[in-house]
Order: sequence, then C-alpha cells, then structure tokens
Amino acid sequence: MDINRLNGLPVGVQGEHGVRVRNTDPGAMAAVSALQAALLRQPGVREDFGPDYLLKMPGRQTVTSAYLVNMHQNHVHAATRGLRP
Repeated sequence: MDINRLNGLPVGVQGEHGVRVRNTDPGAMAAVSALQAALLRQPGVREDFGPDYLLKMPGRQTVTSAYLVNMHQNHVHAATRGLRP
C-alpha cells in the first residue's frame, strides 16, 4: 500500500521531471516516523519504504538504490507477505 497523506498532511510532493520531495513540516515528519516505526513492529511487513528510510525484511536490510530512495520521498510504501490458506 502507498500512503500519501498522514493526519491530513502530505508526506511530500512530486515536482518537475519526476523529482519527489519530502514534506519537511515537523508534524508531517513526526507522523511519517511514527508510521514507519509502527510498520517495523508488524511481523508480516516485508517492505517499509518512505522518506525516513527504506528497509526490506527479514533482517531490516537497508535499500540504498538512488532510484528507490527518490521514488519514496513523497509517500510511505508498505508491503506484506501473502496470507497462506
């Protein structure tokens, strides 16, 4: 899932030429930090990407791809493992 707004505040914007810019408002960044920290505590989360950091699980592997870092400056992205029947 991709989350673009938290508590009514945009996580960031997309500028010219596809450049994504994070919202530097302290309230917005506090909400982003809190959400990303909460995602890390969930056992089924596989990806926790956003302006604060990009981590893949298991083991909290840091993603450093410049492309992915840019892509996730304006939203929080979370992916979960599929449910097994």
